[in-house]
Amino acid sequence: MRFRRRISQFKFDKAYEMRNNPTPAEARMWEILKRKVIPNYPEHIFYRQSVQFGYILDFYCPTLRLGIEVDGDIYDKRKRYDWQRDTNLA
Repeated sequence: MRFRRRISQFKFDKAYEMRNNPTPAEARMWEILKRKVIPNYPEHIFYRQSVQFGYILDFYCPTLRLGIEVDGDIYDKRKRYDWQRDTNLA
């Protein structure tokens, strides 16, 4: 919550929109998490389209400090951005 003040409301609104309109790959990954991972490891909660340090992560588990990004065709054009994001989050 302490970082929320420094992140524009636009990021949170965009994450909300993306959560309600997932890509087919994101929807499939969420189904895998819901059916196979979460029941076997109930102590770990996964959030969809979570804003972390100014980035919107497709899935985030705070107990594991694990971010999951489901990449598609659009990411071919954003390699530099992805590299920078991964470096900052690491």
